[in-house]
Amino acid sequence: MTSTRAGRGTWAQAASASSSIGAALGVLLSVPYACLATAALDLGVPLELPGGQLLLVVAVLIAITAMSGFFAARRAARVSPVDALTTPD
Repeated sequence: MTSTRAGRGTWAQAASASSSIGAALGVLLSVPYACLATAALDLGVPLELPGGQLLLVVAVLIAITAMSGFFAARRAARVSPVDALTTPD
C-alpha cells in the first residue's frame, strides 16, 4: 500500500508541530530551572542565555524530530493494517 503525497505532507506537518511544541516546552521549563540552580548554588556567576545558539539548537532539534516522524509515518503507511495487526504463530 502506498501513500499519497498529500498524506505524507499531513504527517510531516504533525511531526513538525509536535516537535515544535516539545522544543517550546523544553525551553520554557529549562530556563527557570537554570535560574533557580544558579541562584541556589550561589557561585557568583551570572546566568547568560545565548539566544542565537539556543534558537539554532531548537531549530536543529525540530528538523531532526520532524524528519524522524516523517520517515516513521512513511514506513508505517506502506504496511497493510491487517498485516500489522496479525501476530506470527
